[in-house]
Amino acid sequence: MSVFILLFTIVILAVIIEVAAIALKVTGLDMEQARFQALSAITSTGFTTSEAELIVNHPVRRRISMWLMVFGYVGLAFIITSLVGFFGNQPPPSHYIIAAILAVVVYRLGTDRWLIGLIDKAH
Repeated sequence: MSVFILLFTIVILAVIIEVAAIALKVTGLDMEQARFQALSAITSTGFTTSEAELIVNHPVRRRISMWLMVFGYVGLAFIITSLVGFFGNQPPPSHYIIAAILAVVVYRLGTDRWLIGLIDKAH
């Protein structure tokens, strides 16, 4: 079960980054900057100085970035918990297969260009 939670958490974080990048793009950033800023916020790795001003000086971007920081810490807690659970007991092989299939499905849905385009047009 812990492998399932680990994979699911990683996939969900990837989807959150993509959705946040679209949200930042809607506020006026280009997609490359938006993805970089979303990844920086969710991993708490910081921003480049000139691009940090683009986030800090815009109230909507600042709110998106704050939520990404929260999701990043929650995701990290889930990942650590999953790893501790994984090394504590071994699930049967069928759980790995189910977890892998589910992770692929969620990832494909979250990174599907058609779906992302649909979300982007809905703004």
